[in-house]
Amino acid sequence: MRIGGLAGAGGPLDPGNVTSVLSFLAINSVFEFPALHGDGELEPGVAESITPNGDATVWTLTLREGLLFHDGSPVRAQDVVASIAYMGNFETSPTYALGWIDVDWANLRAIDDRTAEIPLLRPRADYLESVFAVFLPIIKEGAPDFMVPVGSGPYQVESNDGADGVVVVRNDDWWEFKPAVERVITVPINDPGARINALKSGEIDIAYQLPPAVVRAEEGNDDITIIRSSLGAAAMIFSMNTSLPPFDNPEVREAVRLSVDRQTMINSVLLGQGQLGNDLVGLGFPGYNDQLPQRTHDLERAQALFAANGISELDIVASDIAPGLVASAEVLAAQLATIGVTLNIDELPADAFFADIPRLLSTPFMTMYFSNRPAAVHLPQFVGSTAVVNVTAFAAPEFDAAMLAAQSTADAEERLQHLLEAQAIEWEQGGTIVWGFSPMILAHSPKVENVKVISDGLIEFEDLVLRA
Repeated sequence: MRIGGLAGAGGPLDPGNVTSVLSFLAINSVFEFPALHGDGELEPGVAESITPNGDATVWTLTLREGLLFHDGSPVRAQDVVASIAYMGNFETSPTYALGWIDVDWANLRAIDDRTAEIPLLRPRADYLESVFAVFLPIIKEGAPDFMVPVGSGPYQVESNDGADGVVVVRNDDWWEFKPAVERVITVPINDPGARINALKSGEIDIAYQLPPAVVRAEEGNDDITIIRSSLGAAAMIFSMNTSLPPFDNPEVREAVRLSVDRQTMINSVLLGQGQLGNDLVGLGFPGYNDQLPQRTHDLERAQALFAANGISELDIVASDIAPGLVASAEVLAAQLATIGVTLNIDELPADAFFADIPRLLSTPFMTMYFSNRPAAVHLPQFVGSTAVVNVTAFAAPEFDAAMLAAQSTADAEERLQHLLEAQAIEWEQGGTIVWGFSPMILAHSPKVENVKVISDGLIEFEDLVLRA
């Protein structure tokens, strides 16, 4: 099986420093996880159970019996502890460490070979869905070589060329079942047009992460199968920094929201291949606040608010970090022009957009995208006073209080109500405009069967079937 996708810098398959989509795919097949977010529910992994104590200040993770690493050694609770320590260290895992910031490191321990105890500094009743099931690959204690890493997953690394071309082979001793495909090769192909052409010519079997325009041309082509998934979808966003003028003014934020014709955005930018957004991330996942009214398009009201606040010109930074974001700024410019507001677009190359985080945090208005994840996962990372990266700078005390309650309340129904409240506060006051969701799109040969999309749009190699 050959999978073509967007490559990154290449190098080690280091879970703490994932560089590309292809790296993610390989890591997901080589390592195992306690649990992962699936289609509307948690997918069980190597954890037999993950349970809190009464006030959710201590979590206990019990491994399944009989788990083995690729070198034949047993997977132990000590490896779980080592993995948490690795993923929770800002030096070894700068992207994921914040999720583990509540761990009481001095008392993190393995009780026995199958049982790990994870004490926390505060109650976190949401830790299963918000942390354990997000991204915790089980790394063998004392085995830091990630060029050809030792995991326990359904596939093991045969070779790694250091440029995102990775060959993995079936792990015949995997505990769950014997995967159908013996060998999977990741093929770096950065241009999406080249990816679809490689699929059509038979050079690859799966073309991963395609933009709507590329796929639109292939509708009706019986020689390929197209999959669109909300798992891994990109939330397409206009981001307003609520601490900087003019977006520190709630009326200006409201005027911009009312100016966005969301359906037109989907029709023109995503060629109709998307879902309507309502200024919240997490559509389709448990905990999403679907009780809020859908944002409307009201240019008359927007024009009045802009005029009342002396706004006739705005600047936006746009970059195609997700395909279509620059086009979305151009569509917004046309919509604003009809009510006498000029939108100046400063376009940045995609590879430069995230290179300067301080610049992002000081940009008043820009295009942005987030992977569509459950609200309980997304909000603590990107909204509020404790977020690791908060490009809107929205940190209202009432939002922080609702999120703290959502994280610390043990009762599931009560916790959900706090989460819904937090989303309602951000929806009403925040600086995020989610105009739509661009689906995760991939295409494959008719020879490929049982393509299953899970958390963050990843596909599970062990489920794939390749017919002759």
